[in-house]
Amino acid sequence: MLRLVLAGRRFDALTTDFYLHRITQTPGWREELVADFGDLGIPASDMRAAEEANRAQEHRFRFPPGTTEPEPAAAHVRRLTDAGMAPETIATLGGLTTPVVGMLLRGEMPKIQVRVAERVLAIEVPF
Repeated sequence: MLRLVLAGRRFDALTTDFYLHRITQTPGWREELVADFGDLGIPASDMRAAEEANRAQEHRFRFPPGTTEPEPAAAHVRRLTDAGMAPETIATLGGLTTPVVGMLLRGEMPKIQVRVAERVLAIEVPF
């Protein structure tokens, strides 16, 4: 990382450091990072840009093309079950299997295919 800073590639060094701190998730890592790079004269705007770039990169790796975050679909499945719809009915209407509906309800899906999420979100909540 020091090599990146000395080579004038501060942004790359920041992005790398944000990634390393985030994956270890040590308490107070942001404050430590700001202090460390602040001593080097790196503006706060560069810090914010590096963190945003890192988050965008993480999203690309976490959700490959054609996949997305499952929470909107999972929340909709919870609304459907709260309204009295059975998981089997949700599975049938959404073109899913009942175990997949169960995984959505339990929050066990790290990602979901976009087309599957769209089918789930298209199911109307009964009144």
